[in-house]
Amino acid sequence: MRLAGISALAVVLAFLSPRSAHADDDRARFSGASFHYAGGSEERAARRAAIDRGIDSLFFAIRGIARSRLSEGTKIDPWVAFSIDAATIRVRAPSADAMSPSSGALVEWGSASDGTKLSQRLEGGKIIQMFIAGEGRRVNEWVLSPDAATLSLKVTVSSPKLSHPVVYKLTYERTR
Repeated sequence: MRLAGISALAVVLAFLSPRSAHADDDRARFSGASFHYAGGSEERAARRAAIDRGIDSLFFAIRGIARSRLSEGTKIDPWVAFSIDAATIRVRAPSADAMSPSSGALVEWGSASDGTKLSQRLEGGKIIQMFIAGEGRRVNEWVLSPDAATLSLKVTVSSPKLSHPVVYKLTYERTR
């Protein structure tokens, strides 16, 4: 009988644990949600300016190539959707379908030949994605507003080849 009481207490404490309650709440807030881009021309201009800052000290002959590659790799997706369970996080958009363990473990992503790795985790109410490739990394931080109607994305692209990291923010609104 004493073991049953201890087991019941352990279940109650685990249920009331702020960490597990917050993690479950965060999973529920993101999972099944989809959003459309709502940032407009100011955010587009800020993205272009961030790319220009990132390449400003490169040799002039390669600046155009670098701008083109960064612009292509950081296109603004018109929509994004999330599905999260205890084991996996999936972030879908027209440019990518990223699925990995919710533990944050690195996994192969994309074509096996390019060596890109992906890590995703839910931390402090936000989804943090990290794409690591031979030339650098991209970190996406997805944050929901308190009412879950607006989604903010902070993108950071870094590489030893860039003058500065490319950092910009985008705004999405909930569609369902």
